[in-house]
Amino acid sequence: MHYRTIIELKGFFREAFNQVFEDIELLLEEMPQSRQDVVADIKRNLSLEDGTLQLGLEGTNKQEKPLVVEMLTVALNGAKEMAKAEEDTQELKRLTKYEQTFVLFKNTNNWDTSIVEAPDEEEAEGGV
Repeated sequence: MHYRTIIELKGFFREAFNQVFEDIELLLEEMPQSRQDVVADIKRNLSLEDGTLQLGLEGTNKQEKPLVVEMLTVALNGAKEMAKAEEDTQELKRLTKYEQTFVLFKNTNNWDTSIVEAPDEEEAEGGV
């Protein structure tokens, strides 16, 4: 399955993903060569643009998406814990949008940034 998408992460989600990626790199030598190759591809496709972590996925390697999904799952859970610990309600709202984006990505291979970028319902109604 070939697809192209760019995953964009900000805030606690970006921080948590970076930590997950560092942890994976520490275990790299213990991984089979095929998994090492996937991690190398992921690392090659990572960039930081204006505080947003961007991960470009090609979808040409069958191991790529399961690994990325696993990393994003751990990172999202970590980010939620960080936001709860900091009592950052804005970040928790953003993470809820990331969860919706993530579910869509798992089902369609498309990372839709419009979900995260959409204003909150209160903001859209002129509330907060």
